[in-house]
Amino acid sequence: MEIPVSAPLDVVVVGAGFAGLAATQALEAAGCRTALLEALERPGGRAETVIGADGSAWDAGAQFINGDMRRVLGLARRFGLGLVAAPVGGRSAVHAPGAGHAQVRLALAEAEAFEAAVIAGAGRVDDAASLADLVGAERLSPLGRSVIRSAIAELCCAAPEDVSAAWAAEGDARYGSDRDDVEFFLREGFGGLAAALAASLRSAPRLGTPVLGLGEGTGTVQVHTPRGTLVAAAVVLAVPMARAARLAPPSLPAEARAALAGFREGAVIKLALRYAEPFWRYGGFAGNLRSAALPGLWFGDTSTGEGGTLTALAGGPLARELAALPAEARISRIAAAAAEGFGVAAPPLLSCDERLWLDHPTLGGGYSGHRAAGAPSGAEAALTRLDGPIVFAGTDLAADFPGFVEGAIASGEAAAARVLGKLGGAPRARQGALLAA
Repeated sequence: MEIPVSAPLDVVVVGAGFAGLAATQALEAAGCRTALLEALERPGGRAETVIGADGSAWDAGAQFINGDMRRVLGLARRFGLGLVAAPVGGRSAVHAPGAGHAQVRLALAEAEAFEAAVIAGAGRVDDAASLADLVGAERLSPLGRSVIRSAIAELCCAAPEDVSAAWAAEGDARYGSDRDDVEFFLREGFGGLAAALAASLRSAPRLGTPVLGLGEGTGTVQVHTPRGTLVAAAVVLAVPMARAARLAPPSLPAEARAALAGFREGAVIKLALRYAEPFWRYGGFAGNLRSAALPGLWFGDTSTGEGGTLTALAGGPLARELAALPAEARISRIAAAAAEGFGVAAPPLLSCDERLWLDHPTLGGGYSGHRAAGAPSGAEAALTRLDGPIVFAGTDLAADFPGFVEGAIASGEAAAARVLGKLGGAPRARQGALLAA
């Protein structure tokens, strides 16, 4: 189906994840003629909700909310979506066969101190430093070192050697909250929120419309798709930054090209392990388990009703190792790690859902991108201050809560504000046109 000829456009938004949805909403509210393009057949990007094996809504991607994420909470109220409180109480655990209680307590304390002090000060290190360099420079117990490296692999979806220490510090400073990130879930899932936001737009997203590339003309940007070429006064490129680098035109300033080149895509596997009861609580555990034996593996209690549900996240090299296994073997290995880590007899696994977030042709992988060790610092600032008709948006660039849906929404709103500034704050649509292929 060809893109039909329509009235001239002010802005084309590329990507109907939460950054693109938020940008489109703000631009439409200002009166802009806007087209939102999405390669997938659904909105939401890396936020996707599906019906799980137990018949309930399951967030295969983004899931976690805290009480300071006002944009997400405001949208949930606006669309009448329900919040479910995350389980609380109990102690954290470490999957480290043979380790004693004293070793585990020390390792958890070292991991907390590393995040609070070392990561916070990493912005002062050289751009070439990796998170592995920071870990190696600290005096840590062997188990503490393993726990910290495991946390990095899961949270960054990459090996510690590959992640910029300065990037981690900058992201930590931009988190924007003293609260834990796992306080609430959406009953209808983030996919339900994305669908509601998409349905509220005046012009529905054009799903199944991948963008092949961008070009710049005199005062315009051309957006090339398999169905035709759109021309507008400005473009909001709201896709993962490593993907944005492949779409940006050669005319993009060198500083912006260098900033994009520093981003990498991660790898993570997400699973929902369902049991008849939350067996970990019988050992006094909160369900929060970090594996030292399988670096990159984390478990959290996401039970919302009867029975017990553990969400497992396997990031970095472990995700690629596990992805090579048959699904049954992969699930069995992860469930065994949970039972061994909590040290409590586990009932039979009732069901399991999983999603592999790696090497996706449109979304890449991981929760968000990371900056490679050795890449120049300040890439996010370079892209957000770019003065031109192409404006970048996404959770990678968020001024607060990077890596979360809240950050994606904030970045989309900020991108819309920059576009409106370029257009004089009001719709122009005087140079754009839709050209049939």
